[in-house]
Amino acid sequence: MSMSALLSALRGASRPNLSASIVSAKKATFSHVLRIEGYTQVRKMVPNGKGVRSSTFAVGGHDWRIKCYPNGSAGHDGYISLYLEHASHAKTVDAMVTFW
Repeated sequence: MSMSALLSALRGASRPNLSASIVSAKKATFSHVLRIEGYTQVRKMVPNGKGVRSSTFAVGGHDWRIKCYPNGSAGHDGYISLYLEHASHAKTVDAMVTFW
């Protein structure tokens, strides 16, 4: 039911003093490419638990970075670990990310 139809129905039910609000989440879609030149060499130089960061990029009014652990984050040796970091520290946000 649309908002106007709902308000009309409520006014018809003897509720003339009404107000309404709509809360809507804005969805922002973006792609960022993180390319690590000389990945094999970087992997040899950066130990497990140490990472490298992408440059900052903006999506949906927030600043972000990708943190890459070429030899895995602590406790995950032998894997590559990727994390999305929220770089706009004064704001909070929920985000969903897919790495591929």
